[in-house]
Amino acid sequence: MSFRYANFNWFVVGSFFSRTGDWFDKLALNWFIFSITGSAFYIGLVEFFGLIPVLLFSVIGGVIADRWDRRKVLIVSQVGAMICTFAIVIVLMKFYSFILLSVLLFIRGIFLAIEIPARNAMIPNLVPKEEMTSAVSFFSTILNASRIVGPMLAGFLLGVYQAPILILINACSFLIVIYSLYKISPVEQEMTPQNSELGVVQGVREAIDYLRFHPFVLGVFILGTVPMIFGFPYSTLLPVFAKEILQAGPSGFGLLLSANAVGSVLCTLVLGWGVVKIPKGRLLFGCIVGFGAGLIFFAFSHWMMLSLLLMFLVGVFSMGYRIVERLIIQETIPDHMRGRILSIVMMDSGLVPLGNVLIGFCSVYIGPVLALCLMGGICILTASVVLLKNREVISVS
Repeated sequence: MSFRYANFNWFVVGSFFSRTGDWFDKLALNWFIFSITGSAFYIGLVEFFGLIPVLLFSVIGGVIADRWDRRKVLIVSQVGAMICTFAIVIVLMKFYSFILLSVLLFIRGIFLAIEIPARNAMIPNLVPKEEMTSAVSFFSTILNASRIVGPMLAGFLLGVYQAPILILINACSFLIVIYSLYKISPVEQEMTPQNSELGVVQGVREAIDYLRFHPFVLGVFILGTVPMIFGFPYSTLLPVFAKEILQAGPSGFGLLLSANAVGSVLCTLVLGWGVVKIPKGRLLFGCIVGFGAGLIFFAFSHWMMLSLLLMFLVGVFSMGYRIVERLIIQETIPDHMRGRILSIVMMDSGLVPLGNVLIGFCSVYIGPVLALCLMGGICILTASVVLLKNREVISVS
Protein backbone atom coordinates (compact mmCIF):
# COMPACT_ATOMS: atom_id res chain seq x y z
CA MET A 1 0.00 0.00 0.00
CA SER A 2 1.12 3.57 -0.72
CA PHE A 3 1.09 4.54 2.98
CA ARG A 4 4.29 2.54 3.49
CA TYR A 5 6.24 5.38 1.86
CA ALA A 6 7.16 8.41 3.98
CA ASN A 7 7.26 10.79 1.01
CA PHE A 8 3.68 9.94 0.14
CA ASN A 9 2.58 10.33 3.76
CA TRP A 10 4.08 13.82 4.07
CA PHE A 11 2.50 14.71 0.75
CA VAL A 12 -1.02 13.70 1.75
CA VAL A 13 -0.77 15.24 5.24
CA GLY A 14 0.12 18.62 3.76
CA SER A 15 -2.60 18.23 1.14
CA PHE A 16 -5.18 17.41 3.81
CA PHE A 17 -4.52 20.60 5.80
CA SER A 18 -4.40 22.67 2.63
CA ARG A 19 -7.71 21.36 1.29
CA THR A 20 -9.39 21.61 4.69
CA GLY A 21 -8.43 25.28 4.74
CA ASP A 22 -9.68 25.66 1.18
CA TRP A 23 -13.11 24.42 2.25
CA PHE A 24 -13.11 26.93 5.09
CA ASP A 25 -12.35 29.57 2.47
CA LYS A 26 -14.98 28.38 -0.02
CA LEU A 27 -17.83 28.00 2.44
CA ALA A 28 -17.08 31.27 4.26
CA LEU A 29 -16.67 33.30 1.07
CA ASN A 30 -19.81 31.89 -0.55
CA TRP A 31 -21.84 32.54 2.58
CA PHE A 32 -20.37 36.04 2.91
CA ILE A 33 -21.26 36.94 -0.69
CA PHE A 34 -24.75 35.44 -0.47
CA SER A 35 -25.41 37.29 2.80
CA ILE A 36 -24.50 40.61 1.19
CA THR A 37 -26.06 40.18 -2.25
CA GLY A 38 -28.79 37.55 -1.70
CA SER A 39 -28.03 36.23 -5.19
CA ALA A 40 -26.61 32.90 -6.37
CA PHE A 41 -25.39 34.70 -9.48
CA TYR A 42 -22.76 36.60 -7.47
CA ILE A 43 -21.61 33.38 -5.82
CA GLY A 44 -21.07 31.93 -9.29
CA LEU A 45 -19.28 35.10 -10.36
CA VAL A 46 -16.88 34.92 -7.41
CA GLU A 47 -16.10 31.27 -8.13
CA PHE A 48 -15.67 32.17 -11.79
CA PHE A 49 -12.87 34.63 -11.02
CA GLY A 50 -11.25 32.18 -8.62
CA LEU A 51 -11.21 29.19 -10.97
CA ILE A 52 -11.10 30.57 -14.52
CA PRO A 53 -7.26 30.92 -14.32
CA VAL A 54 -7.13 27.11 -14.14
CA LEU A 55 -8.62 27.07 -17.64
CA LEU A 56 -6.42 29.89 -18.93
CA PHE A 57 -3.06 28.99 -17.38
CA SER A 58 -3.19 25.27 -16.56
CA VAL A 59 -1.25 24.25 -19.67
CA ILE A 60 1.49 26.71 -18.78
CA GLY A 61 1.52 25.14 -15.33
CA GLY A 62 1.94 21.74 -16.98
CA VAL A 63 4.96 22.96 -18.95
CA ILE A 64 6.45 24.32 -15.70
CA ALA A 65 5.83 20.96 -13.98
CA ASP A 66 7.72 19.12 -16.74
CA ARG A 67 10.60 21.60 -17.00
CA TRP A 68 11.39 22.30 -13.33
CA ASP A 69 11.48 20.32 -10.10
CA ARG A 70 7.85 19.71 -9.16
CA ARG A 71 8.43 20.00 -5.42
CA LYS A 72 9.97 23.46 -5.79
CA VAL A 73 7.17 24.49 -8.13
CA LEU A 74 4.64 23.47 -5.46
CA ILE A 75 6.44 25.44 -2.74
CA VAL A 76 6.50 28.63 -4.82
CA SER A 77 2.84 28.28 -5.80
CA GLN A 78 1.81 27.73 -2.16
CA VAL A 79 3.69 30.80 -0.97
CA GLY A 80 2.02 32.92 -3.64
CA ALA A 81 -1.45 31.58 -2.84
CA MET A 82 -0.88 32.20 0.87
CA ILE A 83 0.01 35.86 0.29
CA CYS A 84 -3.13 36.33 -1.84
CA THR A 85 -5.30 34.72 0.85
CA PHE A 86 -3.98 37.05 3.56
CA ALA A 87 -4.76 39.96 1.21
CA ILE A 88 -8.33 38.68 0.75
CA VAL A 89 -8.81 38.66 4.52
CA ILE A 90 -7.71 42.30 4.70
CA VAL A 91 -10.13 43.28 1.90
CA LEU A 92 -13.09 41.59 3.60
CA MET A 93 -12.33 42.96 7.07
CA LYS A 94 -11.22 46.52 6.28
CA PHE A 95 -12.73 47.77 3.04
CA TYR A 96 -14.97 45.40 1.12
CA SER A 97 -14.65 45.82 -2.65
CA PHE A 98 -16.09 43.22 -5.03
CA ILE A 99 -13.70 44.31 -7.80
CA LEU A 100 -10.59 44.06 -5.63
CA LEU A 101 -11.79 40.74 -4.22
CA SER A 102 -12.26 39.39 -7.74
CA VAL A 103 -8.76 40.52 -8.76
CA LEU A 104 -7.19 38.78 -5.75
CA LEU A 105 -9.16 35.60 -6.41
CA PHE A 106 -8.00 35.66 -10.02
CA ILE A 107 -4.34 36.05 -9.02
CA ARG A 108 -4.66 33.26 -6.47
CA GLY A 109 -6.25 31.16 -9.20
CA ILE A 110 -3.09 31.55 -11.30
CA PHE A 111 -1.05 29.97 -8.52
CA LEU A 112 -3.69 27.22 -8.34
CA ALA A 113 -3.28 26.63 -12.09
CA ILE A 114 0.43 26.06 -11.50
CA GLU A 115 -0.12 23.86 -8.45
CA ILE A 116 -2.69 21.41 -9.85
CA PRO A 117 -0.61 19.77 -12.61
CA ALA A 118 2.55 19.78 -10.48
CA ARG A 119 0.78 18.16 -7.50
CA ASN A 120 -0.86 15.43 -9.54
CA ALA A 121 2.19 14.81 -11.70
CA MET A 122 4.38 14.32 -8.59
CA ILE A 123 2.38 11.36 -7.24
CA PRO A 124 4.20 8.81 -9.48
CA ASN A 125 7.50 10.21 -8.14
CA LEU A 126 6.51 9.33 -4.56
CA VAL A 127 5.58 5.63 -4.88
CA PRO A 128 6.60 2.68 -7.10
CA LYS A 129 4.61 2.11 -10.26
CA GLU A 130 2.83 -0.92 -8.84
CA GLU A 131 1.38 1.27 -6.08
CA MET A 132 -0.11 3.87 -8.45
CA THR A 133 -3.72 2.71 -8.13
CA SER A 134 -3.44 2.73 -4.35
CA ALA A 135 -1.71 6.12 -4.32
CA VAL A 136 -4.24 7.85 -6.60
CA SER A 137 -7.21 6.37 -4.75
CA PHE A 138 -5.94 7.06 -1.24
CA PHE A 139 -4.75 10.54 -2.20
CA SER A 140 -8.33 11.20 -3.26
CA THR A 141 -9.47 9.68 0.05
CA ILE A 142 -7.40 12.16 2.04
CA LEU A 143 -8.61 15.10 -0.03
CA ASN A 144 -12.21 14.03 0.42
CA ALA A 145 -11.71 13.52 4.14
CA SER A 146 -10.92 17.24 4.18
CA ARG A 147 -14.29 17.77 2.50
CA ILE A 148 -15.91 16.17 5.53
CA VAL A 149 -13.89 17.98 8.19
CA GLY A 150 -13.70 21.34 6.39
CA PRO A 151 -17.39 22.06 5.69
CA MET A 152 -18.54 20.56 9.00
CA LEU A 153 -16.16 22.70 11.08
CA ALA A 154 -16.68 25.74 8.88
CA GLY A 155 -20.47 25.49 9.16
CA PHE A 156 -20.15 25.37 12.95
CA LEU A 157 -17.62 28.20 13.13
CA LEU A 158 -19.70 30.42 10.84
CA GLY A 159 -22.32 30.44 13.55
CA VAL A 160 -19.73 31.80 16.00
CA TYR A 161 -17.22 33.85 14.00
CA GLN A 162 -17.39 36.13 10.98
CA ALA A 163 -16.47 34.74 7.55
CA PRO A 164 -13.05 36.52 7.29
CA ILE A 165 -11.82 34.60 10.36
CA LEU A 166 -12.33 31.31 8.56
CA ILE A 167 -10.46 32.59 5.51
CA LEU A 168 -7.64 33.66 7.84
CA ILE A 169 -7.45 30.06 9.09
CA ASN A 170 -7.06 28.94 5.48
CA ALA A 171 -4.21 31.42 4.99
CA CYS A 172 -2.39 29.96 7.99
CA SER A 173 -2.91 26.38 6.76
CA PHE A 174 -0.52 27.06 3.87
CA LEU A 175 2.35 27.07 6.38
CA ILE A 176 1.72 23.39 7.16
CA VAL A 177 1.66 22.55 3.47
CA ILE A 178 4.95 24.33 2.79
CA TYR A 179 6.61 22.54 5.71
CA SER A 180 5.40 19.14 4.48
CA LEU A 181 6.82 19.83 1.02
CA TYR A 182 10.22 20.59 2.53
CA LYS A 183 10.14 17.15 4.18
CA ILE A 184 9.59 15.33 0.88
CA SER A 185 12.43 13.82 -1.16
CA PRO A 186 10.72 12.53 -4.30
CA VAL A 187 12.31 10.22 -6.84
CA GLU A 188 13.91 12.28 -9.58
CA GLN A 189 11.37 12.84 -12.32
CA GLU A 190 12.00 11.57 -15.82
CA MET A 191 13.55 14.28 -17.98
CA THR A 192 14.46 14.28 -21.67
CA PRO A 193 17.12 16.66 -23.04
CA GLN A 194 14.29 18.67 -24.60
CA ASN A 195 12.55 19.16 -21.24
CA SER A 196 15.34 21.31 -19.81
CA GLU A 197 14.82 23.83 -22.61
CA LEU A 198 11.10 23.34 -22.98
CA GLY A 199 9.17 26.45 -24.04
CA VAL A 200 5.49 27.08 -23.56
CA VAL A 201 4.57 26.94 -27.25
CA GLN A 202 6.63 23.82 -27.92
CA GLY A 203 5.37 22.13 -24.76
CA VAL A 204 1.73 22.82 -25.58
CA ARG A 205 2.21 21.65 -29.18
CA GLU A 206 3.74 18.35 -28.05
CA ALA A 207 0.91 17.76 -25.58
CA ILE A 208 -1.76 18.50 -28.19
CA ASP A 209 -0.01 16.19 -30.68
CA TYR A 210 0.01 13.43 -28.07
CA LEU A 211 -3.72 13.75 -27.57
CA ARG A 212 -4.31 13.97 -31.31
CA PHE A 213 -2.50 10.69 -31.94
CA HIS A 214 -4.00 8.96 -28.87
CA PRO A 215 -7.79 9.21 -29.40
CA PHE A 216 -8.42 6.91 -26.45
CA VAL A 217 -6.89 9.41 -23.99
CA LEU A 218 -8.68 12.24 -25.80
CA GLY A 219 -11.99 10.41 -25.46
CA VAL A 220 -11.53 9.94 -21.72
CA PHE A 221 -10.65 13.63 -21.39
CA ILE A 222 -13.77 14.73 -23.28
CA LEU A 223 -15.95 12.40 -21.24
CA GLY A 224 -14.53 13.76 -17.99
CA THR A 225 -15.09 17.35 -19.04
CA VAL A 226 -18.88 17.13 -19.45
CA PRO A 227 -19.86 16.62 -15.79
CA MET A 228 -17.35 19.27 -14.67
CA ILE A 229 -19.24 21.89 -16.69
CA PHE A 230 -22.80 20.70 -16.22
CA GLY A 231 -22.64 18.85 -12.91
CA PHE A 232 -19.98 20.00 -10.47
CA PRO A 233 -21.27 23.62 -10.26
CA TYR A 234 -24.16 22.27 -8.15
CA SER A 235 -22.26 23.59 -5.11
CA THR A 236 -23.10 27.11 -6.27
CA LEU A 237 -26.77 26.44 -5.49
CA LEU A 238 -26.26 24.63 -2.18
CA PRO A 239 -26.41 27.86 -0.10
CA VAL A 240 -29.75 28.64 -1.78
CA PHE A 241 -31.16 25.17 -1.07
CA ALA A 242 -29.85 25.22 2.53
CA LYS A 243 -31.28 28.65 3.34
CA GLU A 244 -34.46 28.98 1.28
CA ILE A 245 -35.69 25.45 0.52
CA LEU A 246 -34.46 23.29 3.39
CA GLN A 247 -34.48 26.13 5.96
CA ALA A 248 -31.24 24.75 7.45
CA GLY A 249 -28.96 27.81 7.64
CA PRO A 250 -25.13 27.75 7.51
CA SER A 251 -24.88 24.58 9.62
CA GLY A 252 -27.16 22.79 7.15
CA PHE A 253 -25.04 24.06 4.28
CA GLY A 254 -21.99 22.55 5.97
CA LEU A 255 -23.81 19.25 6.58
CA LEU A 256 -24.79 18.96 2.92
CA LEU A 257 -21.17 19.44 1.85
CA SER A 258 -20.00 17.00 4.52
CA ALA A 259 -22.51 14.32 3.45
CA ASN A 260 -21.25 14.74 -0.09
CA ALA A 261 -17.68 14.34 1.13
CA VAL A 262 -18.51 11.19 3.14
CA GLY A 263 -19.79 9.59 -0.06
CA SER A 264 -16.64 10.64 -1.88
CA VAL A 265 -14.39 9.20 0.83
CA LEU A 266 -16.28 5.90 0.89
CA CYS A 267 -15.92 5.67 -2.88
CA THR A 268 -12.16 6.28 -2.78
CA LEU A 269 -11.68 3.70 -0.04
CA VAL A 270 -13.63 1.07 -1.97
CA LEU A 271 -11.67 1.76 -5.16
CA GLY A 272 -8.37 2.01 -3.30
CA TRP A 273 -8.76 -1.45 -1.73
CA GLY A 274 -9.76 -2.95 -5.09
CA VAL A 275 -13.20 -4.07 -3.93
CA VAL A 276 -14.97 -3.06 -7.16
CA LYS A 277 -14.29 -5.42 -10.08
CA ILE A 278 -16.40 -3.60 -12.69
CA PRO A 279 -14.42 -2.73 -15.88
CA LYS A 280 -13.20 0.87 -15.75
CA GLY A 281 -15.07 2.00 -18.87
CA ARG A 282 -18.47 0.79 -17.67
CA LEU A 283 -17.81 2.10 -14.18
CA LEU A 284 -16.99 5.51 -15.66
CA PHE A 285 -20.27 5.68 -17.58
CA GLY A 286 -22.35 4.36 -14.67
CA CYS A 287 -20.92 6.90 -12.25
CA ILE A 288 -21.65 9.82 -14.58
CA VAL A 289 -25.26 8.72 -15.08
CA GLY A 290 -25.69 8.19 -11.33
CA PHE A 291 -24.19 11.62 -10.67
CA GLY A 292 -26.65 13.39 -12.97
CA ALA A 293 -29.61 11.44 -11.61
CA GLY A 294 -28.61 12.26 -8.03
CA LEU A 295 -28.65 15.98 -8.81
CA ILE A 296 -32.12 15.73 -10.32
CA PHE A 297 -33.57 13.90 -7.31
CA PHE A 298 -31.86 16.31 -4.91
CA ALA A 299 -33.46 19.27 -6.68
CA PHE A 300 -36.95 18.05 -5.74
CA SER A 301 -36.18 17.12 -2.13
CA HIS A 302 -37.64 19.28 0.65
CA TRP A 303 -36.67 16.92 3.47
CA MET A 304 -33.25 17.46 5.04
CA MET A 305 -32.52 13.78 5.73
CA LEU A 306 -33.37 12.80 2.16
CA SER A 307 -31.26 15.67 0.85
CA LEU A 308 -28.29 14.49 2.93
CA LEU A 309 -28.68 10.96 1.54
CA LEU A 310 -28.82 12.26 -2.01
CA MET A 311 -25.75 14.45 -1.45
CA PHE A 312 -24.00 11.34 -0.14
CA LEU A 313 -24.83 9.47 -3.37
CA VAL A 314 -23.80 12.44 -5.50
CA GLY A 315 -20.46 12.31 -3.69
CA VAL A 316 -20.08 8.58 -4.40
CA PHE A 317 -20.79 8.87 -8.11
CA SER A 318 -18.91 12.12 -8.73
CA MET A 319 -15.75 10.84 -7.05
CA GLY A 320 -16.09 7.46 -8.74
CA TYR A 321 -15.97 8.91 -12.22
CA ARG A 322 -13.16 11.33 -11.31
CA ILE A 323 -10.90 8.59 -9.91
CA VAL A 324 -11.53 6.18 -12.77
CA GLU A 325 -10.83 8.91 -15.30
CA ARG A 326 -7.55 9.83 -13.55
CA LEU A 327 -6.48 6.18 -13.27
CA ILE A 328 -7.02 5.49 -16.96
CA ILE A 329 -4.99 8.54 -17.95
CA GLN A 330 -2.20 8.13 -15.35
CA GLU A 331 -1.66 4.55 -16.49
CA THR A 332 -1.33 5.65 -20.11
CA ILE A 333 0.81 8.80 -20.30
CA PRO A 334 4.67 8.89 -20.09
CA ASP A 335 6.31 10.65 -17.12
CA HIS A 336 8.26 13.23 -19.14
CA MET A 337 4.96 14.55 -20.52
CA ARG A 338 2.88 13.92 -17.40
CA GLY A 339 2.65 17.54 -16.28
CA ARG A 340 1.50 18.81 -19.66
CA ILE A 341 -1.02 16.07 -20.38
CA LEU A 342 -2.48 16.28 -16.87
CA SER A 343 -2.66 20.07 -17.17
CA ILE A 344 -4.85 19.69 -20.24
CA VAL A 345 -6.91 16.91 -18.70
CA MET A 346 -7.37 18.88 -15.49
CA MET A 347 -8.40 22.00 -17.35
CA ASP A 348 -11.89 20.61 -16.78
CA SER A 349 -11.62 22.15 -13.29
CA GLY A 350 -11.19 25.50 -14.99
CA LEU A 351 -14.45 24.96 -16.82
CA VAL A 352 -16.36 24.77 -13.54
CA PRO A 353 -16.55 28.61 -13.35
CA LEU A 354 -18.37 28.66 -16.68
CA GLY A 355 -20.87 26.22 -15.23
CA ASN A 356 -21.08 28.31 -12.04
CA VAL A 357 -22.07 31.40 -14.01
CA LEU A 358 -24.47 29.38 -16.16
CA ILE A 359 -26.25 27.70 -13.26
CA GLY A 360 -26.36 30.98 -11.32
CA PHE A 361 -27.90 32.69 -14.36
CA CYS A 362 -30.43 29.88 -14.85
CA SER A 363 -31.43 29.93 -11.19
CA VAL A 364 -32.37 33.60 -11.50
CA TYR A 365 -34.72 33.01 -14.44
CA ILE A 366 -36.10 29.49 -13.96
CA GLY A 367 -35.41 28.93 -10.24
CA PRO A 368 -32.82 26.77 -8.48
CA VAL A 369 -34.85 23.54 -8.71
CA LEU A 370 -35.27 23.58 -12.49
CA ALA A 371 -31.72 24.88 -12.95
CA LEU A 372 -30.27 21.89 -11.08
CA CYS A 373 -32.53 19.47 -12.97
CA LEU A 374 -31.40 20.96 -16.26
CA MET A 375 -27.73 20.57 -15.37
CA GLY A 376 -28.19 16.95 -14.24
CA GLY A 377 -30.13 16.08 -17.38
CA ILE A 378 -27.52 17.62 -19.68
CA CYS A 379 -24.83 15.70 -17.82
CA ILE A 380 -26.54 12.34 -18.45
CA LEU A 381 -27.45 13.09 -22.06
CA THR A 382 -24.08 14.44 -23.14
CA ALA A 383 -22.12 11.67 -21.44
CA SER A 384 -24.29 9.09 -23.21
CA VAL A 385 -23.69 10.69 -26.61
CA VAL A 386 -19.92 10.87 -26.07
CA LEU A 387 -19.71 7.22 -25.08
CA LEU A 388 -21.82 6.12 -28.03
CA LYS A 389 -19.38 7.92 -30.33
CA ASN A 390 -16.30 6.38 -28.68
CA ARG A 391 -16.96 2.74 -27.79
CA GLU A 392 -13.26 2.15 -27.00
CA VAL A 393 -13.64 4.11 -23.76
CA ILE A 394 -16.52 2.10 -22.37
CA SER A 395 -14.82 -1.21 -23.29
CA VAL A 396 -11.61 -0.52 -21.31
CA SER A 397 -11.05 -3.10 -18.56
